[in-house]
Parts: sequence; structure tokens; C-alpha cells
Amino acid sequence: MSNKKALNLPFSPITTLSPTTAGDISTSCVVRMLFEGLTGVDAHGNTVLAGAEKYTVSEDFKTYTFTLRETFWSDGMPVTAYDFEYAWKKCMDPKTGSRSAQYFYIIKNAKLAAQGKSPLSEVGIKALDAQTLEIELEYPAPYLFDLLKRPCFFPIPKHLDEVDSSWIHRTDQTFVSNGPFKLKKWEPQEKLILEKNSSYWDQQHVSLPEIRISFIEDGMTQFYLYEKGEFDWIGEPISHIPLEALETVRQQVNHSCLISAAVYAFFLNNKTFPFYNKKLRKAFSYALDRKAIVDHILGGNVIPAYGVLSPFFGLGNFACFEDNKLDEAKRLFNEALREEGLTLATFPGITLRYSNSPEQFSQVAQTVQQIWQQTFGIKVTLSSSDWPVHVSMVQKGNYQIALTGFHFNIDPIYTLQIFKYKHDLVNMANWESQEYIDLLETSNYETDVEKRKCLLIAAEKILMDAMPIIPINYRTVEFSKNPRLIGVVFSKGDVYFKFARFSE
Repeated sequence: MSNKKALNLPFSPITTLSPTTAGDISTSCVVRMLFEGLTGVDAHGNTVLAGAEKYTVSEDFKTYTFTLRETFWSDGMPVTAYDFEYAWKKCMDPKTGSRSAQYFYIIKNAKLAAQGKSPLSEVGIKALDAQTLEIELEYPAPYLFDLLKRPCFFPIPKHLDEVDSSWIHRTDQTFVSNGPFKLKKWEPQEKLILEKNSSYWDQQHVSLPEIRISFIEDGMTQFYLYEKGEFDWIGEPISHIPLEALETVRQQVNHSCLISAAVYAFFLNNKTFPFYNKKLRKAFSYALDRKAIVDHILGGNVIPAYGVLSPFFGLGNFACFEDNKLDEAKRLFNEALREEGLTLATFPGITLRYSNSPEQFSQVAQTVQQIWQQTFGIKVTLSSSDWPVHVSMVQKGNYQIALTGFHFNIDPIYTLQIFKYKHDLVNMANWESQEYIDLLETSNYETDVEKRKCLLIAAEKILMDAMPIIPINYRTVEFSKNPRLIGVVFSKGDVYFKFARFSE
């Protein structure tokens, strides 16, 4: 096998290399190249111990004690349990404002700490010594090891961050990480070059000398460069295949299409006029023809979504509602008008926000705009921006309707928990239901697998009856790659390049 060729990848632009604040798919993929947590994946995609060498668990499955293996930061300093404790508590600190704070809620007192109601010292995370980390959970979590693979559970170098937290913004070789690769050079909006990390504990299984990432927004430019052999990958989950090139890519022998946990949906701002009205939300949802949107805009391999829990999870759940019901949509719309004391003439215009990347968002937004205008006789204005600005606007609640997506692939509870507490940053719909909260809480303590599935399915039905968001489709991971590129690992919908290499 040859290990001399660098891997060349087109990426959607990213704004951070920090495990603490990494949120979107592209950023998380890069962070997994640079950092590693207690668990990781093997060459077959199985979840295995990584930064941890061994562990013990209490009889009630609520206290885990991990013993770290001897590993080092790229600056030569040892990775310690104190680095993990420090990083995790920083991530859940309200001052950090991380969208990943909710992932820590399974840990004792983490939710209270993330909400500023309890000191971080009370959270069930404790470094017993440099090599031993103890985690105390609120309830048993059979998906814990998969959860620990997420970037927010990676360590950061405490010895640097305590002195100067701006180290995370370095763009050269002084950037410090503990994963299979380390930073060589980062030119934001242009390119990112990573090189094999000689300090990595498992470097014998890392073959690539470099990974060169080019940040290119235009999908057709990515495709042309892939066709010329300048890129080794085109498509998900690191970039998007343009619609004009989709059929060409699908005919290639190295084309793959995998179902993912990701969902594209319209978030509705439930705390502002007029979408605090449940009937109005449902009217806008029922008016859409998801199959037509999928077939004519998104491509035939995409699956229409009639709920938020993707088939990826294998729950056995069914459609929560029917769509393309124009008469029902009009009835609910008119009832909502009467309840709000409005007429069609006094109903205000609606603004639909979306990101201009991927390009399919623009076409979906335009199609849905026409459907809503024709069905209800209202004015729908479109407003687009690049992804970081779009997400920031939606997080701050500066929107009425926003087309976006979410990707929580560890366990279905995390998709559902987006909407559990309206004050969580991730709950951009600003919706909450006590019945819904109670079901999710009950599922946390249910140890019977089938009973737990039933609770999660019931929660999804409550969510979709309230319709705080309008799901459109479940996203597929569709890509094509250099036929010589082997060893790329998919695990729980995430992609790992640690074992990637080129055959002769």
C-alpha cells in the first residue's frame, strides 16, 4: 500500500477548529481529524476505546471510571484526565454558549450547571488523578460510548487554555491537538492543511501524510475539480453534489448512498406571531407535497419525512401525518385567522429564511414559497444568507420560518431532545410541552429496549401533532470517491479518515 499521496477534499467553509463549539457536520468532521476522545472507531466502524485504555462501571450503570492510556498533545505535553474534565465543563458553562451543552445532560447536575442554576463543581465529572476520569450519570445510558465520540467530549489542552484561550484560533503548526492529524496551515475561507501527528498514540494505523482541504462554496466547481482528479471525494457528508451533476455522479462505479439521521426541516418560531398558533403551523405543513419536492428538487435517493425520527434509527415508527392535503390546510388556515382576529387582507406577510448553501435550499425555498402563496393567498418573502449568518439569526430567534437541518445520530433521544426545553440554544423553534418532557424523562429510565422505543415513538407523535417544525426530508449521505481511496470509515453516520489510504 502507498502512503505517500495526500488526500484532497472539497469542504463547505468552517469557522472553528474547537471541539467545544463545533456543531455542523463539516466542522465536526475536521475536528475528528484533529482530536480524539475516550472512545473512537476501529477500521470496521465499531465503537472502541481510544484515549481510554480501560474502564469500570458500577452495578447501577450510572458511574463509569475510565483509565486513560498514555497519550500526548502535539506539543509533547501529556493528555490527562484534567484536560477532559476542564474541556467538558467549559463546554457546558453558560458563558461558552455551546450548542452541544445538551449532550451532557445525562451527567449528574449537568443540566442545572448548563442553565446556570448549579456550580460546575457539582457536575458528575471528576479527574481522580492524571490518568483516571470518573463520570456519574443521572440515569443509565446504553449509548454512552457512542456519545463520547462526539467532538464536545474531546479534551482540550488545559495547560494552554487556562493561560491563553485564543490558542484555539491559531492557524499554523502551533495549534495543539491530540488526534491522528495535526494542523499545518489554515487559511480561513481558502484552505486547511493537516499532517500526520507523530505524537498520536496509534500513528501506526495512520497512513496519509497529509489531508488538504479546499473550501469551495460552488458545487459545480467542486465537481469539475473532482472530475479532473484534483479532489478525491465529491459529496456528503463534507460537501454537496450539485443537482446538475447528480445523475453523472450516480452513474459512477464508486458512487454510494447511505441513509443518515439528518433531517431537513422548516423551523417555525413558536414564540412570535403568527406561528404561536398551532393550527397555522399545521396548515403550512399539510399544504406541502414532500414526495414532489424530493422527486423534482432533491433527487430520487432522498426520503420524504413525515416525522423527525429517521429510518436510520430502526425504531419501526410510521408516518406521523399526511401531506398534500390542500383542503385541510385551507380549513386550518382559515380557523387560525378567525382565532387571531384576522382576515386574509390583514394577515401580515411571512419571511422565509434559508442558507444559500447547499444550493438545494434555494430551490426548496422557492418551491415552498409558491405553494404557500398559491394555497393561502398570502405573500411569502425569501431571505437568504451564508450558513454561519443564517444559523446565528435563527439561534437568536430573529426569524419567522427558517429552512435548516439537524443531525443527531447517536440515539433518537437526542433528536427529540432538541425540542425538550424551549430555552435551550438548540431548540430554535422555542416550543415546549410538559407531556412531551414527561415522556422523554420516562424513556431515560426505561431499561427495556422495546418499551423505550414505544415511548420515543409516542413522543414523536406529540411533537408532530404540535408541529413546531415542518420536516421535509431525511438526508442521505451520497458521495463518490477516488477508486484508489480505501479505508474511509462510516460509523453512526459520521465519517472518519484516520484509516484512509490509497491502494497501489
